[in-house]
Amino acid sequence: MAPTKNISISEYGYIGYGSSYEENTKYSSAKVSQDQFKELEQFHKNNPDFFEYKNDHTLKTKGNYVGIIQTKNLTLEILPKIYTINSNEKDSRDIFVKMLLTIDNIPTAKDGTNADVDSAKMNIFEIFIKLFIKHIDELIRKGVKSDYVTVEDNLNYLKGKIQFSNHIRYNLAHKEKFYVEYDEYIEDRVENRLLKTCIEFLLSKSTNFQNQSDLRQQLFFFDNVSYSTNIENDLSCIEYLHRGMEHYELPLKFAKIFLQNRSFTPIKGENSSFSLLFQMNIIFERYIAKLLQEQPSILDLQTSMKKQYSLLKECDTNQKKIEIEPDYKMKINKKIVIGDAKWKLIEQDNQDMKISPNDVYQIYSYLHYFNSDTGIIFTPKLYEDEKKVACYTFEAYKNIDTEKKLYICYVDLSKNEIAHNFKEI
Repeated sequence: MAPTKNISISEYGYIGYGSSYEENTKYSSAKVSQDQFKELEQFHKNNPDFFEYKNDHTLKTKGNYVGIIQTKNLTLEILPKIYTINSNEKDSRDIFVKMLLTIDNIPTAKDGTNADVDSAKMNIFEIFIKLFIKHIDELIRKGVKSDYVTVEDNLNYLKGKIQFSNHIRYNLAHKEKFYVEYDEYIEDRVENRLLKTCIEFLLSKSTNFQNQSDLRQQLFFFDNVSYSTNIENDLSCIEYLHRGMEHYELPLKFAKIFLQNRSFTPIKGENSSFSLLFQMNIIFERYIAKLLQEQPSILDLQTSMKKQYSLLKECDTNQKKIEIEPDYKMKINKKIVIGDAKWKLIEQDNQDMKISPNDVYQIYSYLHYFNSDTGIIFTPKLYEDEKKVACYTFEAYKNIDTEKKLYICYVDLSKNEIAHNFKEI
């Protein structure tokens, strides 16, 4: 049964029912029926990482997860925390979709959006289905590719080469038959199997009538293709970089996202519940890395430095106990600069900096470890009139001079760029 109610809230938003339901005064929240809340409550019992109780009738999203949760009678969309009570759902969806397309190198229109997708009426999941459909349509227009596939069969005539061991095994009493192996030029190749499997999967999950209709039509073009029985193995075999296969690249990138759970969180529970949730701290970190790669003033950019550097080791065994893991290490004006992405809303009230002290301690330790004088924390821009960059100087301690500086770079996610060029750092 398709969900009967579609609602949107934000990270840290509340969802509940009845007179005890409590709204968040800052983040977007929603009220549902008791039955719908009970379904969500059952989901929470199976998957406790995404909600916590505010009271008996109210659940609060924990933050850092954005996406969709479907139960029998409810589709709950969780939007990025930039979607506050005064924000626009469409803008928040557009920003998130753009971030995800950017990190997976999937092109958008020149304005950074997808004009043919109505994000005011579709939730995040349906938007991605619509984009997948768009690229499958383009693939079908350019042609579903066939390939030579090795086939084994027991035939009444000789074709290809005889498989003698199987021929003896199966045909001792059937002298008229030949067990053979031959190559056949067919559409049932690994790339097409993945796409057909993805279409069928999305058709079973979509609640949008137009998306469902489009997916059904696309299945006809893969009628001679079987379903993938080993998705991980098939994904490792895809070959869209070969000549003539370029139009397979984008559809297969979407199929990988949907089928591999690479960006999504697998959810336990009953078949009636379904969830695709993104970890926003990881998405934001990878998104900033993509934007930094486009900065001409940044050289020797290093990312994904997990497990490369050790801060603390055990004396006897030399075993690593604490690793040091900055998000980015780069050179700007021949100086080493350390960067960290924080999916947090850092607000300023009467010039009072509301960044977490722990984040400052962390970046300070990075600067000492890498002998750097400059650290940058990248964080989403919250207000239109907010400055692009704020600069702070670490205080000297006991007459020990320090020139270490911390920059807070407020990234305007709606513009898909880091406005600051860092030339004066």
